[in-house]
Amino acid sequence: PSNKRYKQLLNNALAVRQLGIYAQRNGMLSSNGLLASKAANAAYNAIKNHHDAEALYNARQAVHLAPDIRAFRLLLIDVLVRNNMKTEALAETKKAVRDLGQNTELLQQQGFLEASLGDQPAAYKSLKVATQLTPWADHARTFYLVFADAALATKHPEDAFAALEPFGADADYDVWTRRGHALFDMKNYNGAESAYCKAEYLAHTPEELNEVLAARIA
Repeated sequence: PSNKRYKQLLNNALAVRQLGIYAQRNGMLSSNGLLASKAANAAYNAIKNHHDAEALYNARQAVHLAPDIRAFRLLLIDVLVRNNMKTEALAETKKAVRDLGQNTELLQQQGFLEASLGDQPAAYKSLKVATQLTPWADHARTFYLVFADAALATKHPEDAFAALEPFGADADYDVWTRRGHALFDMKNYNGAESAYCKAEYLAHTPEELNEVLAARIA
């Protein structure tokens, strides 16, 4: 996994740990909840020390002992992804949504996993629901880009274009190329050409330049 992904995992695990400490101090956990909190804390320490198998074992224990705590479910999903067990992570995510109800974080994770496994129609559906639960501005950059890709892949260019609006005029190559694709699919060819020109100017690698040139030729 990338350093960025590892840092995100560590931050999520730390948030779970802090939640468990707060709940313990305020008498908010049952006996099973206390054991689950300890398991989550052990998972955090294992992640920090790069002991992936131990982290996975403890994350599973936390969910087994307190399946109603969403933070523990998210921790397990994150650890599964870190262990390159994306199919199982997706199954756990769907189970969490089924058990706990639709939630922005869970649906985002579900959509990301579906997209990474090549199921863009499912990713589009999951992320579309996530946009209906939380205002657009509250979503992170990765969400907008993944949702735009899913929308483009499933012939929903209007949704793709809307997903890219928050980036404004100071967008980068990744955003302008997607805007170009969306505008082209919306038959706004002048707008698409303008977006592709901006993407071409912002291209950093030969691969990026070839991609945008191919799109302009098309």
